[in-house]
Amino acid sequence: MTASNGPRPVSAIRPRGLVRLGPLTVAIPPRVLLVALALGAAALASAVGSLFVGEVSLGPSEVLAALSGEGPRQNVFLLQSVRLPRALAGVVIGATLGLSGAVFQVLARNPLASPDVVGVQSGAAAGAVLVILSGTAAAGRVSTAAMTGGLIAAIIVGGVSRLRRAFGDQELVVGIGVAALFEAFVAYTLVRADTADLVRATVWLSGSLVNVEPATVRAGTVAIVLAAVPIVVLARSLGATALGVDLARVLGVRVGAVRATVGVGAVVAAAAATSVGGPIPFVALAAPHLGRLLARSPGTSLAVSAATGAALLALADLIVRLVAPTVALPVGLLTALTGAPLLFVLVLRRDTVR
Repeated sequence: MTASNGPRPVSAIRPRGLVRLGPLTVAIPPRVLLVALALGAAALASAVGSLFVGEVSLGPSEVLAALSGEGPRQNVFLLQSVRLPRALAGVVIGATLGLSGAVFQVLARNPLASPDVVGVQSGAAAGAVLVILSGTAAAGRVSTAAMTGGLIAAIIVGGVSRLRRAFGDQELVVGIGVAALFEAFVAYTLVRADTADLVRATVWLSGSLVNVEPATVRAGTVAIVLAAVPIVVLARSLGATALGVDLARVLGVRVGAVRATVGVGAVVAAAAATSVGGPIPFVALAAPHLGRLLARSPGTSLAVSAATGAALLALADLIVRLVAPTVALPVGLLTALTGAPLLFVLVLRRDTVR
């Protein structure tokens, strides 16, 4: 047995919290990693639980048989065409809103920034309602119109902000103003709508996962994944920008390019999520704050925010199915009821809102 008093080689030093994802090495504190995994497991458990409950309750053997294509045809249709797409949509949309909300708050340096506050969801709602009321409300067209409307809203906010050189809090104010314009447009179109179209538009605007279709979920998930790639790749650089522009530039970060790329990714992801399930309020706003509280982290973790959003929306949808199994109750109603008090708390907390 020999001992050496010399320094260990660099290869033997393994910093805590390093996670390797292919060519990427990400520094994640152990508690943050554990919280993200626990929240992801909670989201998965809520999604699985939602497969069993509803107007028709199914047992474990019936669910497994239906998922494999066996058993009564009505059970197979119920699981594969209704409940499974809804459960997947809840997890995917929740994670996307949590991720995009965290990005918006980091970019704006404001804890009250989120896609539903700065106009992205309002623009998506305007685009979807316009198509629904035109009588050509196929699922693909509604989703495309919603994504287009969200992108237009983001372009307007970005253009006005750049024109006025408004950043941070001022950019948030511009977003609120743009959101108000789109909401006024939606209200005007609903007033002039026929009864049948009005009902369909109102259901979509309520933020409901009831009528999501498998094709819509697949298309939305592909768009979300593509939009999230630059966010994940540039997550470390984004964290550096939160330390300040000058320090980030000293560290070699191209601040403008990083902010623009990540911002576009967050906007596209949020618009795609809204196109699948409608404008679901407060998840994007609440998830980063709750995730930071659970992880006891002074900064915002994109992974924890995404996992928190997934758990919040999947659990909310499960609660809706348990409370009103025979009623198509929109999950957006529950997130609004719980999110509004949270907004008041955030405004009153001087250590959170500056």
